[in-house]
Amino acid sequence: MKKMFLAALLAIAGWTAEAQVSFKGNVTQLMNAARIVDMQEVVQSNLPYTKGKGAPFSIMIVPKSSDNYTEIFMVKGKLYQGDTVQNIPVSVNAWNSVALIELSLDNPTLFVYYNVYVGFGQDIDGL
Repeated sequence: MKKMFLAALLAIAGWTAEAQVSFKGNVTQLMNAARIVDMQEVVQSNLPYTKGKGAPFSIMIVPKSSDNYTEIFMVKGKLYQGDTVQNIPVSVNAWNSVALIELSLDNPTLFVYYNVYVGFGQDIDGL
């Protein structure tokens, strides 16, 4: 009985220590996949833009001047689980949580008014 109690106590202590680690700000491999760890600017001549092998990426659009500022802009692209190019609302001046696999050639005003950046998360082994 003592051994079972000791094993249960050690299991609880291990679970508590693991929970405390996540609260202290340590970043696991899975958490790091959702963070922007690399980025690049996209120009119109790069369209249609893909990262390759169907890998998802995030997007950030920054106005070229304050005269053209809106909070939301419609971008044509293909989502990670989507089959077709569609209008996707994205926030301006912030990294967007959409997982794109393609930024379409059919974005005529995007590069007139905005600088466009794409960001990538860390690859996770086995996923």
